[in-house]
Amino acid sequence: MSEAMERRGELATELPSKYLPAVGYRDLPEPRRLRNYMGASVILLATALGSGELILCPYITSQVGLALVWLSAVGITVQWFLNMEIERYTLATGETAVTGFSRMWLPWGIVMILGAILPNTFPGWASSSGAIVTFLFGMSEDAGPIIATIFLIAIALSVTLSPVVYSFLERVQMVLVAIIVVFIILAIFIATDASAWVGVITEAPKGAANLPRYWTEIGATAILGAVAFAGAGGASNLAQSNWARDKGLGMGITIPNIVSPITGEEVAAPSLGYVPPDTEENRRRWSTWWKIANQEQLITFWFIGLVLLIGLCVLVFSTAGVQENIGTDLAFIQDEAQILGERIAPWFSAFFLAGLWPFTLRSRSHRLAVP
Repeated sequence: MSEAMERRGELATELPSKYLPAVGYRDLPEPRRLRNYMGASVILLATALGSGELILCPYITSQVGLALVWLSAVGITVQWFLNMEIERYTLATGETAVTGFSRMWLPWGIVMILGAILPNTFPGWASSSGAIVTFLFGMSEDAGPIIATIFLIAIALSVTLSPVVYSFLERVQMVLVAIIVVFIILAIFIATDASAWVGVITEAPKGAANLPRYWTEIGATAILGAVAFAGAGGASNLAQSNWARDKGLGMGITIPNIVSPITGEEVAAPSLGYVPPDTEENRRRWSTWWKIANQEQLITFWFIGLVLLIGLCVLVFSTAGVQENIGTDLAFIQDEAQILGERIAPWFSAFFLAGLWPFTLRSRSHRLAVP
């Protein structure tokens, strides 16, 4: 401890300081129990639900059955490891991954910001939600753009006016994830059978053997997109370091939260972090922090995400089945909703779409990326 105190006034040499200012040393904070940090990955999970789980993976299932579900499982597992390496830097320093890359080469920050903005310049996630709302309430398709605009304005206002941006996003996504989890459990219990679940395993070898054929029939874009977005995909994974920091994981607890410029109480402090001195106490704390972060990501992102991914694919296969020439729109979702309404009750069809549309706010587009 005395060694750490002696180094408090020094600048750390472990982090590059050519492009960004050097930082000082600071002991890692003492971690609390896992339950205090549950939810750090829920925003990333909601992002995944709005792309791979709800759209691309069920679409592929509607084309070839359950033969390629294993690819999506591989995708979300790889992303778990990727996310943990992104979190590692934030846990140790309190800085985001983008800040860390910028220390190596300043333009990296601009490149990664563009990587986050450019794929979302066309608000397909809002227009897809507008399309589902019009279908749900029997409205004219012309109302879709108006509804999409309302969604965009509502999102902008809610994020701008919330005092602490992360806290607001976490609460909203917690509610949305809870809605879809309840729905999936109910729908799986009522509308799927054991043979479909067994097919997830038995069809995997056939899918691997026929992958070249599926690659041609479905298209590389759809298959690779399903693998990439089985988790979050793209710059969304980098944002995990922001959520871990704002949740107060590791050294992130020492960095001020991002607040609203209107309703929040701003703190005049840079977002640069610290380096923990190499002491026995900090090694012990790091070991606990790393364990907590892995467990939180494993439960919130990997386990819940994987169960929902497989569950939705099995649900599509059990209801809509394999459909040929479905095109590039969301017709299979409408068919699935109709079948659920016929099998269970008319209200369940509306419940399905009502539970679906909030997550299409996170989808990349209302048109699937297939030839």
